[in-house]
Amino acid sequence: DTCYNSITQFNLTSPAPDSVKWDFGDINSGLANFATGPFVTHTFSNPANYTVTMIAYTGGIGDTCRKTIQILNGPQPNLGSDFNLCEGTTQLLNPGTSPSYIYLWSDGSTSINYVVDSTEQVIVTVTDAQGCVGTDTVNVTWDSNSDCQPWC
Repeated sequence: DTCYNSITQFNLTSPAPDSVKWDFGDINSGLANFATGPFVTHTFSNPANYTVTMIAYTGGIGDTCRKTIQILNGPQPNLGSDFNLCEGTTQLLNPGTSPSYIYLWSDGSTSINYVVDSTEQVIVTVTDAQGCVGTDTVNVTWDSNSDCQPWC
């Protein structure tokens, strides 16, 4: 299994054939769906199951091997759009993913939530149990203008 948006490596470990052709079963990747050589990589276009076909040629005779692999859809944290924060206020950020995931915020904290109280770029990296990673960023700007003042 491999995580979506990750590079998947394919290595032919048997004795070196004359040539090798790969079909990753990923028609949405266009021409990148095909490769040649014993050591190749591919980035799959979507999370799904794919049947990868490898044909190794030796002396003009092809030996075909097929294997189904699963491309996992990892965490997709969402911190929302960039926003202004009124002076003296705070905003709780929650990436909207599972509490069982591992969180790492730009300040090094590891809680599921993050409290922002000043101008900063906040980045969260979320890792699931399979090791798949998702990242999101939001820019927070401190706003001290009159729009933030309470009504009289």
